[in-house]
Amino acid sequence: MTLLGATGGAALALLSAAMFLFRSECEPILRFVLRAFSKVRHYTPETYYFWAGSVGLLAVLWLALFLGAITKKPAEDRHVDAALRRRLKPTIRGAPIEDE
Repeated sequence: MTLLGATGGAALALLSAAMFLFRSECEPILRFVLRAFSKVRHYTPETYYFWAGSVGLLAVLWLALFLGAITKKPAEDRHVDAALRRRLKPTIRGAPIEDE
């Protein structure tokens, strides 16, 4: 999960930076992607920075969700562990084992 989250956020951030730095190379690709995978059929060059910024905003959102999941994971693990321990009390031949 950590590798996927960090790689995805970094890839989106690099893509956004490349879109801002290399507009002449990225604009034809953006036109193709918008026509192929979106309902946007009429692309105007004035909206290029909107789309490049949208990719950057998606990178920030991805990284924020990733960091939120990473910080909550230890607490969730403890919660699940406690719930499983309550359900699965150790027994020997049906008699519960007392904790020392």
